[in-house]
Amino acid sequence: MKKLLLLFITMFFAYSGINATTTTVVINGLKYSLDTSTKQATLVANSYTGDINIPQTVSYGTLEFTVTKLDERCFRGCSSLTSVTIPQSVVSIGYDCFSQCKSLTAISLPSSLETLGDYTFRDCSGLSTIEIPSTVTTLPEGCFLRCLNLESIAIPSTVNTINLQCFANCKKLNNVIIPPDVTSLPNYCFYGCESLTNLIIPQTITALPDYCFYNCPALSEFTIPSNVTYIGVNCFYGCTNLVTVINRSSTPQTIADNVFSVYNNLYVPSASIADYKQADYWKNFSQILSLEDAPSSIDTPTAHEAEIKVIDGTIYFSRLNDGEQVSLYSIDGTQLGSATANGGEASLSTQTAGIVIAKIGNNALKIAVK
Repeated sequence: MKKLLLLFITMFFAYSGINATTTTVVINGLKYSLDTSTKQATLVANSYTGDINIPQTVSYGTLEFTVTKLDERCFRGCSSLTSVTIPQSVVSIGYDCFSQCKSLTAISLPSSLETLGDYTFRDCSGLSTIEIPSTVTTLPEGCFLRCLNLESIAIPSTVNTINLQCFANCKKLNNVIIPPDVTSLPNYCFYGCESLTNLIIPQTITALPDYCFYNCPALSEFTIPSNVTYIGVNCFYGCTNLVTVINRSSTPQTIADNVFSVYNNLYVPSASIADYKQADYWKNFSQILSLEDAPSSIDTPTAHEAEIKVIDGTIYFSRLNDGEQVSLYSIDGTQLGSATANGGEASLSTQTAGIVIAKIGNNALKIAVK
């Protein structure tokens, strides 16, 4: 009977000239748009609650469909949604997909994922941590806007583009490493990230735009890469505890009077100290000192109990979790190497003397190498 009904519907649309390649159905409580020409299924908006497990394939009639996409606004406003399991077949998550899912605390993104839509996780106030798969190259506009409890995020080295307001008003975000292929940060990128303390940006960055770090009062130290030629309006305004600014550029950038709200210690190339002392607004810093005198403190990770020893340029890590990834970066964001813990231990060698940054899971810490 069902086969005859499907045949009748197909013939009706064929004779009436209407496209009959897609149909919308509900299967096991999940709503799909099925494309009979490609045998692909898109999960679409519905009233979803609790824990959702999306299957990799669904059957309808005699056909089997592969779930490849979560549609725009698919889970938007589903305030009782607590977790979502996404299959490895999904390659795209649409615009505003999880926006305002305030009870969503856990989500695992598949390694098949290629595209995130704008404002994917906007206002997901229950989300505390997330890992982006290495198949993703772009973090879209407003992706994590107002994720108030997001504390950490693992951004893969494959990401080369970060768009407007990506992390704006993530009040608890404290630890971010920008991948080495990112060349620019967007306006309002970390606007209002009140807990941001550890931030590593690569040497490839050429601009720090308008309001990029506006009102990040926990930020006490910042290193400006040597390739940065532009610092935008209010970039560091409201960073009231910014005690140390390390500027690696040999030429003072032209900046406005409201880039900084405090002017404490500035460290620049020794040959450029005189230029900075004469440059507008840079000369307002209370002390302008040589890069060689920049502080080199060792930070202790806040959420990791790893033991670390440095012997003859090799850093030895113990008390790790088996399979845990350890990555090493120079102070300008260049990746120096990585290792995977085996038996709770890992080691990395470096020719770089001075301060390096180790990333262990979602935690980052500075290590002095002599």
